[in-house]
Amino acid sequence: MLVLACVSAPAAFALDPDFTVTPSPPIAGREATFRPSNIPEGATVTWDYDGANPFDADPDATHTFAEAGSYMVTMRVDDGAELDFSKTITVKSAAFHRDPDVSTVLETGQLATFTSDSSPGSTLSWEIDGVDFGGAESVTLSFTSPGTHVVQLDTLYNGKSDHATSTFRVNAPPVAGFVWTPTSPVAGGEVQLFSTSVDAEGALASEAWDLDGDGDFDDAFGPSAKASLGAGNHDVSLRVTDGDGVSGTIRRTITAVASAVVPSPPAPSTPAFMKPFPTVRLVGLVVRGGARITLIEVRGGPRGARVTVRCSGEGCPFRSRRRVAETGRVRLSKFPRILAAGARIQVFVRAPGVIGKYVGFRIRAAKRPLRADRCLMPGAAVPTPCR
Repeated sequence: MLVLACVSAPAAFALDPDFTVTPSPPIAGREATFRPSNIPEGATVTWDYDGANPFDADPDATHTFAEAGSYMVTMRVDDGAELDFSKTITVKSAAFHRDPDVSTVLETGQLATFTSDSSPGSTLSWEIDGVDFGGAESVTLSFTSPGTHVVQLDTLYNGKSDHATSTFRVNAPPVAGFVWTPTSPVAGGEVQLFSTSVDAEGALASEAWDLDGDGDFDDAFGPSAKASLGAGNHDVSLRVTDGDGVSGTIRRTITAVASAVVPSPPAPSTPAFMKPFPTVRLVGLVVRGGARITLIEVRGGPRGARVTVRCSGEGCPFRSRRRVAETGRVRLSKFPRILAAGARIQVFVRAPGVIGKYVGFRIRAAKRPLRADRCLMPGAAVPTPCR
C-alpha cells in the first residue's frame, strides 16, 4: 500500500512527479524497484530510503528493505530547481500469488495453486477457509462448493509475524436440461421445448438452442423454443451461460414418427407441460456436517400454481409449507439451523391439468446437495422421470 506523505513543488515544475514500486507492496528481504514518472526531460533523480541510502543517484533505483514496516521514501528531482516527492511505503514479509491468477474466476473442481512470495527464510503457515494446510511453499487444491473462500498465509520472519489474505469467489458451472411436449411428436407437428436448467448462484445470463443439429446455437433464445421436425431422429441441444460467462450444454435426441403409422390419440390427449415451466433454486453454504440453507426459490410457473415444500431430517424448521404463486415467484428463507447430512428437501409445483415439476435435494456433508429433477403428472402424488 502506498500512502502520499508530502510534496512541495516549486513553480518551475510544470509536471507532477511521481513514482511506483514493484512489487507493491515490497517484501522484506526481496529487491524492490522504484521507477519515476512525470519527470522533466534532462532532470536528475536521486533517492533516499528512510535515511538508509541518502539521495543515491540512480534514475531507476532498486532497494532491499531488511525488515517489514513503514518507510519514508523520497525522490529528489533536480531540474535547476529541486523538488522532493515523498511516500510512505508499507513493507510486508507475507505475500503469495495464485495460479490461475485472481483475474480468473475459479470453478468448482478446478485445481488452484497458492505459492508464497514471502521474505526468504520465513516460517509459513497456510489456512484455507479456517482449515490448517501446513507450512509448505505452495498448496494445490480444488474447491467443491461455490461461493466466497478465504486463503490466508501467516509468516514468522526475524521474530516478527505477518499475514497475507486473499478473498475470492468460486463459481459452480450451470447445469443444462430441457424437456419437450408432446413427448412422442408426429412428423411435421409442432414440438415445444422448455428449459429446466439451473445455476446454483442465481439467474442464468442466457439460453441458446441448436434445433437443427448443425452445432450453432442460433435457432432460438430464451427458456423455451418451438420446432417442427421431420420423421426420424433429431439431435437438439441447449447451451446455458451464467453471469460469469461459464456455459453448460446438453444434447438430447427427439424422435418424430410419421403420421401414417401413428394411431389416433385417445381423448383426452397427453397433458401439456406447465407453461412457463418453473425453475427451482436452492441457495446456501456447504459446511462440514451438512449445509446452511438461506433460500429456496421457485421461479416461473403459471399464476396460481401451488408450491409445496417438505423438509425431513435433523435441522428442519418445518415439515411442510404450502404457497400459491401469485407473482410467478415463491421464496422460503427461514432456515435458522444447519441441515444435517441426510436431510431432504422436496419441492412440488402443481397446476390443474398440466405436467408439473418436482425437485428433491439430499443434504450431504461437505458436498453440494444431491439434486433430482422429475415431472409431476396431473393428479399424481409420486413424481416420474421427464421424457
